[in-house]
Amino acid sequence: MAVPGGASAPGRVAVVVRVSFHGAAVSIRPPPDASLVPDSYRASIYWMEKLSQRLTPLKASSEGSYAFGCCLVGSMDEVSSHLWQHQVLWMSLQLRDQEQFVAVQLSELVDASIDASGGHYANQVTLEEEDTLAQGGGENPVVVSIDLVAEGLAGKEVVSDPAVLELFEKKVGTSDAFLLTFEPSAECAALLADLEDRRGQLCMQLGGVERTVQAGSDTLSIVQHTLILVDVWQEVAGALSQLQVVLQVPPERGLRSKALDPTEVPLDLSTLRKAVAVTGQEGGPDFVSSTVQIAYPPIQSLTGMAFCVKVQSVKWRAANADATHVSRQFVPGRSQDANVWAE
Repeated sequence: MAVPGGASAPGRVAVVVRVSFHGAAVSIRPPPDASLVPDSYRASIYWMEKLSQRLTPLKASSEGSYAFGCCLVGSMDEVSSHLWQHQVLWMSLQLRDQEQFVAVQLSELVDASIDASGGHYANQVTLEEEDTLAQGGGENPVVVSIDLVAEGLAGKEVVSDPAVLELFEKKVGTSDAFLLTFEPSAECAALLADLEDRRGQLCMQLGGVERTVQAGSDTLSIVQHTLILVDVWQEVAGALSQLQVVLQVPPERGLRSKALDPTEVPLDLSTLRKAVAVTGQEGGPDFVSSTVQIAYPPIQSLTGMAFCVKVQSVKWRAANADATHVSRQFVPGRSQDANVWAE
């Protein structure tokens, strides 16, 4: 589901993972060495390692039910898309003298596209018996569940969950984040407006998250995207190399009856990655910008179309400590590696 470019306001999203397995001890483990995992996992192994470090045991855990959680800076759809694309939950299940390591792809728990309007998403799966320790004929299943809760957006009954409250109360203040902003030049905006007149609503897809592009003559559209789990400049280039950005252009209005799919037009971020590698270093600037162009325009009128893209180090601030009513804002500021905190 596409949302307006600036409508999906980033904030803190609580990620709560619960594992139910009676009589056993459960712990979150880092991923194995990259050489031991399937090829499809290797590009994301760094982010798996980082998430495993963030997912800490919560006080809400009880015998037979273990809760782990962390807060990520971003919007609900950005966080869920990252989990769906990049994350695997690596766990140790220990029952008496037996121990087994289990990997659960979070794409089994989180949908590729979620309805984030209510500020809460929940799902659970039961692990197959052959993937776990002997379970006495299936009477003691392993159940893994996930909750994603957007601070300030979810209802009070959701936020009052002890695990969610514990997370939101842990780190109220500022959190490091990196925000990606796409702004078309005046010439590009005119081309987009002409396309929209002839073809209809345009969208930009950033790593699986869709944003509508407002291309009217009275609007200069700005599309933003948070780089999930990125909190130092040294991680930005790697995150950008894994981020696919495409402009989705509907077919000509006269061809709608043929149910044609939108044309996907990739944007080449290589110039931004190079600029980040040169200037985005510890103690460097608050932002790095570059002009990026359409990689290979399948539509002739898009030739030469360019966006000014900026990646900015920001700090997300919660204005008060009440998790049920939070005034949220981004403030300029460098990442933690530069030890400069915005006041």
